[in-house]
Amino acid sequence: MVGSVFALTGIRHGFFAINVDTRKQTHVYDDVIAVLKDGAIPTCWLLRLTLQEETSFAGAVQRLKTEKIGGPVYYVVSGAGANEGCVIEREPESVHAFYTLN
Repeated sequence: MVGSVFALTGIRHGFFAINVDTRKQTHVYDDVIAVLKDGAIPTCWLLRLTLQEETSFAGAVQRLKTEKIGGPVYYVVSGAGANEGCVIEREPESVHAFYTLN
């Protein structure tokens, strides 16, 4: 959100790491309206909540795929186990694309 400072990467030691990247540019007002009017969560707040509350790679991925967010974004997630890695290409209310390591 406007005027806020966020971390764009984070690690839940022993479980997973997340990186947030801009997906496509939208007007900042659209993101703010989605958060205030539609009950969405800012994309970087979801990063923080996921790092704080999820205790598995699978749980983190599921949350990042399903939580309503304020704008389009890429979430890049890596886990501690074999083949635990993915890119989640998000729209505010849905997953646009999902890529995994395999």
